[in-house]
Amino acid sequence: LFINGDKYAQDDEELHARNLSEQIKAFDVYDKMGKSELKKEWTEHYHEDEQNKTTSSEQISILEELRFGNIEVIFSKGMEVIISATKK
Repeated sequence: LFINGDKYAQDDEELHARNLSEQIKAFDVYDKMGKSELKKEWTEHYHEDEQNKTTSSEQISILEELRFGNIEVIFSKGMEVIISATKK
């Protein structure tokens, strides 16, 4: 059994750009907490991850290549995705 909860890029680049922007905007909460350094670190992390992002469909293809079946996206909201699969 394979279950992965992670942030994935959308196949639609415009939608991904909006989701990424919303995620980074959510880091504003750290300013309110007096933790601006965390906002900076998380923002930098997300920008670094953009260099080698994976889409949900790419992850599904990888799982298929590894001979997993019953692959399902069981949750998806913004960049948050949970994928499950079972080994054939």
